[in-house]
Amino acid sequence: MSGAARLFYSYASRDEALRRRLEVHLSLLKRETLLETWSFRQIGAGQEWKGVIDAHLNAVDVILLLVSADFMASDYCWDIEMTRALERHANEDAVVIPVILKPCEWSSAPFAKLQALPDGGKPVTEWRSRDKAWLSVAEGLRRVLKSRVSETSPQSVSTSSPTKVQNDDVQIENHNIVIADTNVITHHYFTSAGPSARDRIDASPFFELISASFSARQLDFVVRNLGAPIVCQEFVAVTPGLHVRQ
Repeated sequence: MSGAARLFYSYASRDEALRRRLEVHLSLLKRETLLETWSFRQIGAGQEWKGVIDAHLNAVDVILLLVSADFMASDYCWDIEMTRALERHANEDAVVIPVILKPCEWSSAPFAKLQALPDGGKPVTEWRSRDKAWLSVAEGLRRVLKSRVSETSPQSVSTSSPTKVQNDDVQIENHNIVIADTNVITHHYFTSAGPSARDRIDASPFFELISASFSARQLDFVVRNLGAPIVCQEFVAVTPGLHVRQ
């Protein structure tokens, strides 16, 4: 997910006042360009409302189900919006978050398996301070947005301070390497010596360790992203078909 996440409100018309209060409490996320919101109240004159709703429902990143007895009783909310929202959630195309507005029976609803907001699934109208209830919703939504950003961010590599091992005139450096997308933490060996010095060292044990720890894709990513002056040896002798260079 890049740029602001797009959010769709699924709710019953009778809950419009509560939706507007939630919109106010999401203002900071909108000012930080983390979030853009949409509701059916934004449909313009002359637009075909069902087509517009469907288009937004199928394009957004986050779908809030504003749950109340009126929501549960609405055929359109239940049969169209909730059903499509859960399909997109199952396909990991969007995140669906139930927001419990008012006390109602929802424990056996199809969305009951999802973590609800505010905290504990306590209805907003049951909180002594509704501002605290809306704060809980806003903070929960922020956590979801941060999680989705980290999941879609480019892979990154971090290295610890190297442990240096001397072998004649060749310096081998042992780096702890973390590949973010796979959570691989292992050892990788590099040499900063020139080509002629590398030719005079038996690096097979190092290559065997590397080949056993990394896939070809991971090796290529590590080598491309660490950059100069570290130079990576060739691995073709240990892993047939694999030829990795800086």
